[in-house]
Amino acid sequence: MSEEQISEQALARKKKFLEKKHEFGDYKTLMEHNKHKLYYLYFDADGEIMSLTKEPPEKINPLWKTYEFDQHLLATLVDKDINKFWVTTDSTGVSTIQLKPVGTVYVQLAEEDLLSVEFSNDDNTDYEMSVSITATDLFLSLSDTAKQMFSDVYPIQATVKGKRILKFFLADPAKHDIIYHTESVSLVELLTEDKVRKELPADLRHCTINTVPVFDKYIRV
Repeated sequence: MSEEQISEQALARKKKFLEKKHEFGDYKTLMEHNKHKLYYLYFDADGEIMSLTKEPPEKINPLWKTYEFDQHLLATLVDKDINKFWVTTDSTGVSTIQLKPVGTVYVQLAEEDLLSVEFSNDDNTDYEMSVSITATDLFLSLSDTAKQMFSDVYPIQATVKGKRILKFFLADPAKHDIIYHTESVSLVELLTEDKVRKELPADLRHCTINTVPVFDKYIRV
């Protein structure tokens, strides 16, 4: 493809790259410099993220906004789908990046009743299923007592109240019908692993955990 066929934008990027390469002497030095450059995040009036870049655009849309976010936080978004996040700004002007709600439990579950999995103050010996959240993961496990219920069937054939897949809904603590993430776990996983780990798209430790109850007792630890 000739340079005449390449878009003006591509030629501009090529020219800028060559200028930077010349400025730093070689490609390796340029890459090392780029590694330490700051990220910039731009969003619109509705909080929709428009750009996450290390290159501050030379011609910013005048309607776009930005904010001095924590650089470590911005770096964690690089490999994620930023369309799943948005920016909220409070009355004092402080902006935060949050995971977008993905819907409501009423929409997804119709008329099924949900159980909120609560923290337990008991000795935690009589539960059937435990759930916990860290900054990055959701952990789910069955107690030995619960696993014993399926000792006479192959894990692949196991069902509980007609279900082989269990769903968990991580919801807004103030508005329980709004969910930020839905995670599914199979009985096969629960029966064959001591603890099942599911990666989360963001830190959701503040969320409530809701599920359609198929066991008698759930605990959050």
